[in-house]
Amino acid sequence: MSSGQLEVNKAICEWIRQVHRACHYENLTEVQDLVESYADGAVIPSNTANKRGETVFHHACSHGTKEIVKYLVESDRIDVDVNLQNKKGHTPFHHASWLGRKAIVEYLMESDRIDADVNIKDDDGQTALHLACEHNNAETAKYLLESGRVSITMEGNGGSTLIYHACQSRRPDVLEYLVQSSHINVDAYINKQDKEG
Repeated sequence: MSSGQLEVNKAICEWIRQVHRACHYENLTEVQDLVESYADGAVIPSNTANKRGETVFHHACSHGTKEIVKYLVESDRIDVDVNLQNKKGHTPFHHASWLGRKAIVEYLMESDRIDADVNIKDDDGQTALHLACEHNNAETAKYLLESGRVSITMEGNGGSTLIYHACQSRRPDVLEYLVQSSHINVDAYINKQDKEG
């Protein structure tokens, strides 16, 4: 790698860090300013990422607001890919789901500008719904189930089910909803063993 390329990479990494920080502090104006000032008007590629493979859109869906996410989706200055996986296989949609960012999840599913694949599996075989269940994000899990777009029968690596992931959270909210839900045949899952028994 030439010293010129190294300097460009350092500049991009610093820019990504600044946008991540602005998202973390939910500062829409700063995000807009950073996006508009990027590389003298060049369009920001969707795969511009940090060393963990996380893009600006990953961080916006994790720590930003619906308004920041909407700005990034609708901006002609940045290409976003809601299905782009980081080095652990997480998409921006995974991030929003496991962190319980329900307003962002709703926007990503309802926007006609993007096509969120809600059933992508991460490196552990978990979908966004698995992550919402495991992290006890009941409202997000409920929304995903009621959307009719998520697969309720997909299993994680090793055969883990939604019921298993809800039990992992050790809090009853999601588990109670799953047991009472008409979306899931609890009897089919309650005694199902994963690969470890």
